[in-house]
Amino acid sequence: ELKPFFSPGEPAVNRYMTGGGIAPHIDREAVTLNVVLSEPGAFAGGGTAFWPQEKVEGETDEACAEKFDMRDAAVLRPRQGTAILFNGSIAHAGRPVISGVRHAFVKCADVWLWTRWPASTSSASKNEKERKAL
Repeated sequence: ELKPFFSPGEPAVNRYMTGGGIAPHIDREAVTLNVVLSEPGAFAGGGTAFWPQEKVEGETDEACAEKFDMRDAAVLRPRQGTAILFNGSIAHAGRPVISGVRHAFVKCADVWLWTRWPASTSSASKNEKERKAL
């Protein structure tokens, strides 16, 4: 039976004020979903930066931040309501907002094949031995 496993604290709506962004990182989940919620013209700058696909599993967020240069990134700046779905092992970053406020819906998740339904879904780490990644 398939069961989704979500990152703690998500789904979330991230609010980026002027100067706000997120350094290069990986999400460590199977997939990441970002949806721009802000109306056109509500902010300038921003966007999601990506680098050529490269496995960075096991690297710390600090190592990712040092390894990837923003000048080498492809930046997506989709319209309001547009979703970006991507592999959570791809390094990405939130570009700084130059002016205004940017809102984005963010959700990271894994899908697992459970060999046995866990007694509690509140602590997935206790059930690591009972699941197999798809």
